[in-house]
Order: sequence, then C-alpha cells, then structure tokens
Amino acid sequence: MNNDVEADDLESIRLIFFEECGEQLSLLEDELSSLNAETGPGEKINTIFRAVHSIKGGAGAFGMEKLVRFSHLFEAVLEKFRSGECTINHASVATFLKAADVLADIVAFYRDGRDLSVQDDVVEELDRYLNAPQILLENTDVVDPLPEDIDGFSFTPVKIDFPEEQKLHLEITPKIGLYKSGDDIRNILSFLEKKGRIEVEFHCNNVPTLEEFNVNDTYSIWNVEINSCEDKNSLEEVFEWSGSNIEVKFIDKKINENKLEKINSNKKEEINNEFLRIENSPKNLRKENPTIRVDTKRIDKLVDLLSELVINQGAIRSQMKANDIRPGSALDIVISELDQLTHELQENVMAMRAHPIKTVFQRMGRIVRETSRISGKDVTLHLEGEDTEVDRSILEKLSDPLTHMVRNAIDHGLESEDIRVAAGKPAEGKVSLRAFHRSGRIIIEVEDDGSGLNCDKIYKKAISKGIINSNSSMEKEEIQNLIFAPGFSTVENVSDLSGRGVGMDVVRKSISEIGGRISISTEENKGTLFSISLPLTLAVVEGLIFRTQEQNFIVPVSGVVEAFLFQESKKIQISEDIWGYPYRDEYIPIIHSKNLTKKEKQDVISNSCLVIENEKKEKLAIIVDEIIDQSRFVVKSIEKNYRKIPGFSSATILGDGGVALIVDVDFLIESVSGKKFVRSAE
Repeated sequence: MNNDVEADDLESIRLIFFEECGEQLSLLEDELSSLNAETGPGEKINTIFRAVHSIKGGAGAFGMEKLVRFSHLFEAVLEKFRSGECTINHASVATFLKAADVLADIVAFYRDGRDLSVQDDVVEELDRYLNAPQILLENTDVVDPLPEDIDGFSFTPVKIDFPEEQKLHLEITPKIGLYKSGDDIRNILSFLEKKGRIEVEFHCNNVPTLEEFNVNDTYSIWNVEINSCEDKNSLEEVFEWSGSNIEVKFIDKKINENKLEKINSNKKEEINNEFLRIENSPKNLRKENPTIRVDTKRIDKLVDLLSELVINQGAIRSQMKANDIRPGSALDIVISELDQLTHELQENVMAMRAHPIKTVFQRMGRIVRETSRISGKDVTLHLEGEDTEVDRSILEKLSDPLTHMVRNAIDHGLESEDIRVAAGKPAEGKVSLRAFHRSGRIIIEVEDDGSGLNCDKIYKKAISKGIINSNSSMEKEEIQNLIFAPGFSTVENVSDLSGRGVGMDVVRKSISEIGGRISISTEENKGTLFSISLPLTLAVVEGLIFRTQEQNFIVPVSGVVEAFLFQESKKIQISEDIWGYPYRDEYIPIIHSKNLTKKEKQDVISNSCLVIENEKKEKLAIIVDEIIDQSRFVVKSIEKNYRKIPGFSSATILGDGGVALIVDVDFLIESVSGKKFVRSAE
C-alpha cells in the first residue's frame, strides 16, 4: 500500500517537473527570439542560462541522463557567453535555437515517449564553442585565415588619432511615465555603461513622509559621472527613446569627488528607519498573488459542469413559464440572483482557460528568422496586442495556421531586396502580427508590405490547375479567395518553403474548425492583410433566440444590429431571387427565415425582422415568426454529434430539452450575395 502511495506521489512530482519544463522552454524561446548581436552579455543571457540550469537540475533528480548531459553541454557553452569569452552573433543565436529545440525533444521523449532523433550536428556545434580557438569564439560568422607568409607586402605607417577621453557629469531624474511604460532606470545606466566607465550615486533626500507620498510622483535623482570617448550628442541619443519620461541635465563644471554631497551616518539611519516604517505599514504591504497548478482536465470538467448548470437554469425558467410564475415574484427574484451568480462564475472559469496570445506570437519570431534565412530576404517582425487573451482550446490550434501564413507572407508576399529598392521601398521587408478584440470576437491580422496579390496570375494559375473553368467570370474578391483552394500554388518550383499547394487551404480549414473566418485585403505594390476572426470561447455564446415554423434558432448577439417590425408594403424586388428593404437610407437584402428549414411555408403572419451584420459590415434583414429572448447558450458541436450542416455553426440544448441551431451569420450573408440557396422573400 505504501509503495503504491509513494509511486503516486513520485508520478505527481514528475508531472509538476514537466510543467515547469514547459514554462522554462517557453521562457527560453522568448529570450532567444529577442537575442541578437547588439545584446551582449547581460541579464538576457543570464535568464537563458538559468532556464537551462533549472531543467538540468530537475532532470538529475529523476535520472533523465540524456536530458542532463545535453543541458549540461548547453549550460557550459552559455557560460562562455556569460563570462564574455564568446561574443553573440547570428551564428551563435542560430545554434542556441537549435539547442532549445533539442531540449524540447528530449523533454518530450521522457514525458510522452516520443521518438528521439539523432542530434549529433547540434552537439558538434556546441562542442566547437568549447574547443575552438579564441579568434573563432570572437567572430564565428566570418573567419578569414591570416596569411602565413607576408613577404612582398609593403606597408605604409598610418597615424591613427584616438579620440581623447573626457569626463562628463549627468543628473538624471526619471518621471513616473518611465515606470508606467514598463521601463527601468537600470536600462539607461546599462546603455551608458557601454559608452564608457561610469560611477553612479543615488540621491533620495526628497522622499517625503508616508502621509505626503504621492504615487504619481518620483523623488529619486541619479548623479552619473562617465569617462568616455563619446561626445555629448552621442550620449544624448541614449535618452532619446525615453522621450519626456526622463529628465537629463549635463553639468559642465567639474565636481570634486571630495566635495560631493554625502549623507552622514545619522541621516542614513533616519532615512532607513523611515523606509522601514513605510514598508511595514499595513497600507503599503504588498499583497502577493499565490498560484497553484491545476490539471487542465479539471478546468475542462468544471466548464462542462457549468454548462450543464446553465442548461438546467434554462429548464427552471421553462418550468416557471409553464406554471405561470409571474416576473417579480419571490421565486423569480431568487432565480434571477442565481442567474447573476452563475454568470459571474462562468466568466471567472472562462478566464481561467484564457491565455495571452503572446505564447503563439513568440514562436512566429522564430519562424520569421528561419524563413528569412532560407529565402535570403531581410525581414523584421512587428507584434501588437501580445497580451490579448484567447481561450486555451482556440490557442492550441492557432500555431499551425499562423505558421503557414507568416511563411507565405515572406516567401510569396515580400519581394527580393533589389526589387524593393527599385520600387522605392526599404530593403528590409516587414511582417506585422496583431491581435485585438472587436464586436465580441478576437481579430488576428497578418500583414506584409510586399507586392500584394496578383489577381491575373492567380486566375491563370487556377485555370491551368483545373480549379476553375477557362470561361468562368469571377469578381476580384472571388479570385483572391482561390488561394485557399486545395492544391493551389503560384510557385513553379517546389522548395523547402512552398510550392506543394497544401498551405492556405489548411489554414482556412483549421480556422473554420474553431469557429473562425478569414478574409483578405490586398493592394498592388502596397501589401496584403489577412484578417482572422475568432470567437472568444468555444463553450458559450450570447445569443438571440427566435422561432420560425415552430422551430427555434439562435443568432449570436455580436452579429445582430437591430430588430424592428417588418412592413410588407416596403419591400422591393431587386432581382429574380433577391428582395430589398429600406433600412437607414439604404436598401439591404431581405430573406424569410423559412429558408433555414426544409418545411413548406405555413400561413403565419410574420411581422418581426432582424438585421444581422458580418465582419465586413455587410447587412442582411431576416424575417422571423417570433423573437423569443436573449440569453447565454452552451455551444455544442453539430459535426461531432451529427454532421456538418451548411448555414449553421453549432447547436445548443434549450431549457425544455429541445435543440436549437446557431446561425452562421457570415455564411447566411454570403449565401444571399452568392445566391446559393435563398428563395424569394414572399
């Protein structure tokens, strides 16, 4: 019995170790992605070293010899860079990234039992840093052999004037905006240290008492003495990026070190006591936010239980209505309070499943770097909205589609350097990744500043591949969407990056599986923007329920613009199958909700109308028999439980046990414009 308990405890500790490995590997990927030749030895390389060291320590406790040996080798190489024996350059960063991949593979080998491929080439690259001569360590990008025999060369001595070192005194006063922006005075001092030898003295004489302390003010002053060959203008550049968040004064007069203001011991003690009093004050005690590790399966189970609770609350409401319990009664008040508590509980549980999209965006930095190297194009990646939170179930399925899109943006979208320069563009291409919330959905944009989509080339290529007929007449938007067709590619020769025709069709399918949509906006010689629209969660939807021909349907509230009374006399026929209705100084298409069913039209007088809108701000009016209520509904997959039904994204279970289909707003509007299944509104 005791052996079983010990085995269970050991296994739980192993699981915690692998979770920590995941965190350290994520941190490693993040730091390596932003490591470059200008970084130099500093806190970033220390963070990388600590991450590898943490993995090694835990691996040793569990006897994972392969992981211990490789992490020890990686750690030894990093120590060379920490100590300054080696300098960081593009080649060393590439080696570190490969080593991080090997670490992840070995962790997966012990955690999941995956096959472990041979990594001898990475081990050899790391060994070279340990055993190479000093000249190789200082510059591994380009090593030109020195000539052994220099006879025959004539040399003319050239006088070199080294700039004279000068001593400057600076008074630096940080403003509160510096800290609000996430910056730190230590970053400034670190950059100054690269300009020369510095001595720093910190003054805090202006710190007031706790009663007079203002959190929106700063009270510290930093006096810096720097011995540097740089001139004043060069030093001022260090402070330019901080803008008005920092105040810098250059003191021209020389200050004798013996005359510098010093705080006497009594004053020091007084200040220290004051700080201790402030620090220990109950009003100023920092409240730590302790965290616990919870298995994701438990969170998912909690979400499922909450979903059932929501369904049961709907059943209670149905029974109250059936038994004629009036609004405002004692029972109705209690149930309303329960609804509010359940709603708050549901939001908090959903927040537990949410993660910043930064984890996915970080990987794209690696993709850009590798694709840039293979394609021979100089590319920078610009990230926005990394803190935007996404449901974990959605986040897990975003990595592959974004990888395809970023690679395509570099390989297909961005031109080569000579073409960009000839067109008056910067030689360096730019790929932007953005994430933000809009209209109750999450929007992710992938944009490049390349040549844009060539519709003529796409159209001809689609004909040659048999995707469309040669006599097909298509609009510009339809031609652009051909890039999502299976097997489509405009690349003539297959390469490591593209040409197989299995990229963008996979992207659309993957996005569609998580309830998302993708659209294209492109301009010739300006670039292309891919916009992905995703639901906030796959578990719950806020919707408006309506009835038509004795069947219930739900349309997401995010897609509803307005509801009004329909007047038959105002509709006009636009074409054979399309009817229009006047709406706010324009005519919008209108259909009857009976088109959502296969039932024959019944003699029902419909006087309610819903105006729905998609991501492109295209509107559609839909006539319904009755608008019932607005509520939150638990989303259930149609495809998993039945089959895919065009026009509906998912389904839900109502309080009375019935099933209601959730309308796919985009499909419905596109169906009207494409005349796929819409009949007359009569």
